[in-house]
Amino acid sequence: MYDKVRGFLKKAELWRGVYPHGNFTCFPHVDYFLSYVDVNRAPANSIIVGHLTNLIPDFHSYFPDLEKKSAQLDWVRDPFLLSETNRSKLPITDQEELLQVSSDRGL
Repeated sequence: MYDKVRGFLKKAELWRGVYPHGNFTCFPHVDYFLSYVDVNRAPANSIIVGHLTNLIPDFHSYFPDLEKKSAQLDWVRDPFLLSETNRSKLPITDQEELLQVSSDRGL
C-alpha cells in the first residue's frame, strides 16, 4: 500500500506541475469537458492546482512515516533481502528455515 501512496504522490506532483500550463491530459474527462465546452480555463486551472496543492500535504499528514514504513516492509516484497540487523532478530529456527528456503532452487 505504501508503494501505491508514494506513486500517487509522485503523480500528484507531476500533475500540479503541468496544470498551470493548461495540460489536462492526465484527467481525460476534464480535458474533454474543457475542450468541448466554452468555458474559461483559468478558473479551472486555479481550482485544480489549488486542490492538488492541498492534497499533497494532506496525504503526507495521513502517512507521515511513508518512507520509513515502506522500508520496514521490504521484507514482505522479498524476504531474502533481510538486513543483518533484522535477520539477527529472528529466532534461530526461523533463520535456519530462511536459509533453507533461500537455497532451494526449485521454488
